[in-house]
Amino acid sequence: DRLLSATADRLGTQALGLAICSPCTQRSVMRAEAAQRAGATFLVVTPPPYNKPTQDGIRCHVEAIAGATSLPVIVRDEPDRTRIGLDDETITRLCRLPTVAAIAFAAGDFRRAALADHHSRGRVRAICGSDFDAVLGQSDERCGWLSSAINIDPERCLDLWRSRLNGDWRTSIRIGRDLRMQ
Repeated sequence: DRLLSATADRLGTQALGLAICSPCTQRSVMRAEAAQRAGATFLVVTPPPYNKPTQDGIRCHVEAIAGATSLPVIVRDEPDRTRIGLDDETITRLCRLPTVAAIAFAAGDFRRAALADHHSRGRVRAICGSDFDAVLGQSDERCGWLSSAINIDPERCLDLWRSRLNGDWRTSIRIGRDLRMQ
């Protein structure tokens, strides 16, 4: 709590998101509540990692966390970590939760972005959840990007994003490959 509070104080009015990624729903809820008390402005929720939850298990996990605070939630669809991706029905049901603001697709399946948009009547944004797919998979500058590599090399990530927005695909692909190698 103290580290998060100190970080929030230092950032001032800048957005501060906290990743909630635990196989234990109760622990995840406690972390979400602590994040809100400490000044986080949004949460990034990954379904329980490594234990192959069912779709109902994923939904219940996310619902519990999203219901514990008033913070906007980005749900991260990350099948490489959870060993199971969000199916269409789970995406549809999560989009109905009032605090779910976005779904980050880390599996490169952007066809489902339209599903999130449709079932939330445009309220839930679909964003790119993969550093490499931010270069190749997303060509719409209105889509966001939830980066893991930004923790390692924030300047290169900003260069990648700027080159992508400027239509410089060659530079974007080169930077994306460099980031993927790190």
